[in-house]
Amino acid sequence: MNKIISEEECSEAYNRIKNTKNILEAVVLGSVYIENKIDLYICKNLNRSKYLFDGYFLSYNLKLKIALSLGFIKNGNNIWEDFIPYYIKIGQLRNRFVHNLNYKLIEEDKRVFDWANKFFSEAGLIRPTIENLGELEYIKRAMTILMSFADFFSN
Repeated sequence: MNKIISEEECSEAYNRIKNTKNILEAVVLGSVYIENKIDLYICKNLNRSKYLFDGYFLSYNLKLKIALSLGFIKNGNNIWEDFIPYYIKIGQLRNRFVHNLNYKLIEEDKRVFDWANKFFSEAGLIRPTIENLGELEYIKRAMTILMSFADFFSN
């Protein structure tokens, strides 16, 4: 299993995403942060989780499914279930970036960020758009939203 990052490293990840000038860094760093929160949740909620992780490679999707089966993203409200396909898509998007150095976002990819940014308008705030923020800022904002909800779900 990957090393679980400390609270200090979590804060650093938020700051790095906030200050990055690179979409790849925002997506990869954010998805690794989310995966770390999933790992943490599994360790907290599974007896002897070391046997699951020790010496085995577990894919992001498998870890997400294990965490979901243990109650990750369960709060008695079905709205949280809406996160599942987007956390899966973030993992897929990370893989596209790291396996193709010239990868460019396509419209399907941008829907993940549209979905995350919709929480601004549901909270009564002005919903950001790619047009008024620019693509990089829009993606950075979406990733920090997804990271914040991963924090919420993992506690």
